[in-house]
Amino acid sequence: MAGCGPGSSCDRVKGSTWAYFLNVPVSAPALPPPGSELTAGDKPVGHMGSSAGEKGLAMLRLDRVQEAFAASAPLLGEGVPLTLEKPEWWKAAWPAA
Repeated sequence: MAGCGPGSSCDRVKGSTWAYFLNVPVSAPALPPPGSELTAGDKPVGHMGSSAGEKGLAMLRLDRVQEAFAASAPLLGEGVPLTLEKPEWWKAAWPAA
């Protein structure tokens, strides 16, 4: 999805100016299935995409993830704690857990 980000066509489809595909590694035996809602605190923050082993892709709203992390709320997918991994190419602010 070349060009996904604020103001792009995929942004309008998802309805959020803060939705990005990001690498989501997890320290658990299995990731949630594709399409699973991801939450942080009591707020939905995105959906799980595909995965292989302990690594996967998710569509996330980073603004909501940051708010949840600031309140010490974990990122969860069907009850499984997830850890975000900042991509090397990412230059903007990143949510701090």
